[in-house]
Amino acid sequence: MGKNKKKMLMLSSRWIYPLDAGYKMRIHYMAKVLSKLYKIDLLCLEPTGHLPEDIPFENIITFPLNKTKIAFNILKNFQKGWPLQVSGYYDKQVKDFLEENIKNYDVIYINHIRLAPYGFDLERFSVIDYHDAISMNYRESVKFARGLWKMFYKFESERLLDIEEIALNNYYLSLITSELDKEYLLKNANGKLRRNLEVIPMGIREEVLNYSDIREEKPWIVMLGKMSYYPNYEGAMFFIKEVFPILRKRFNWLELYIVGSNPPKDLKKFDRKNGIHVIGFVEDPWYYVARSLVTVAPVRMGAGIQNKVLEAMALGKAVVGTNKAFQGLNMGVDGKHFIRANDAKEFVNKISYLVENKNIRKDIGLNAKNLIRDHFTWEVIGERLYNIFSNLEHEIKHKG
Repeated sequence: MGKNKKKMLMLSSRWIYPLDAGYKMRIHYMAKVLSKLYKIDLLCLEPTGHLPEDIPFENIITFPLNKTKIAFNILKNFQKGWPLQVSGYYDKQVKDFLEENIKNYDVIYINHIRLAPYGFDLERFSVIDYHDAISMNYRESVKFARGLWKMFYKFESERLLDIEEIALNNYYLSLITSELDKEYLLKNANGKLRRNLEVIPMGIREEVLNYSDIREEKPWIVMLGKMSYYPNYEGAMFFIKEVFPILRKRFNWLELYIVGSNPPKDLKKFDRKNGIHVIGFVEDPWYYVARSLVTVAPVRMGAGIQNKVLEAMALGKAVVGTNKAFQGLNMGVDGKHFIRANDAKEFVNKISYLVENKNIRKDIGLNAKNLIRDHFTWEVIGERLYNIFSNLEHEIKHKG
């Protein structure tokens, strides 16, 4: 059967191993599912690094773009009206390779809007996985950013929206992580959508659901996430300044752990002060979550499903977070599977309630784990993805 498989070329702007970020996991597991239907090659715009044995790719092709090359591409492509990140990653060498080798592939699969123009004029069945509606993320960042960052987010969000709309009408199939992101894209497409837009949420690995290093709770509040990602950083600063000091007055034994790679200097300055620990990157972030009393997700901007929220829920933890933190969890119920809080007062009161009520936080954690097992494993999500591509292959065959 393998000999009869069609061929797919999957593009990523980033090297995806090790699987230490949500976007990397998404690319790997989506490819793993689709490798049942296709022989898949990966084209990556970063140098190869760590390479595990069990990868779903037949071949790996790289065109590493360093900072100088990205800057050159921005200057060259800027007049096209594209966002900076799209302009920087649109490279002549990559485009030439695609044009020369397109005949070898049946399907072109683009990851992330920053690579969207590569598929605009290819005469092949083309797919784009937006991951998230990035322009929505940037629009909301304008509200919280200051100075030059505020100007940057405003400028980039407008151009991102333009390219997102164009992509909707140039790709045969578009994928997105949540219904909220889908509704946003459809609304801003002004009714012009002529193609398929499907929701494929983030998934959780079985190893998280089956994590065995669960020990006695410690007096910890834990926030998990990559801290160089602005929504996580902004949420952490909000929690440190406006929420945790009040909690600390109520429960002077509580400690806050901020766990995630690349914390900026002005976040690290809080480390080891007043019960706050800024941990940075760790090999096993679940160690901290599994021992927490409560896990928090105080993100006030962003798009898509929060992968770290899903992981905390999969570990059986009660998560207190904003509406943004739980977008995409439409089947979840506030107070049963998680706890919503959208300002400092709500965070303080709802975390206090959970800290004082062990049985309730345990019940919410168990419900959360069951929700993830039923709806957000890669096995469940993979079945939907497989069916979408199988149906589209059938449709294309009959149209052809």
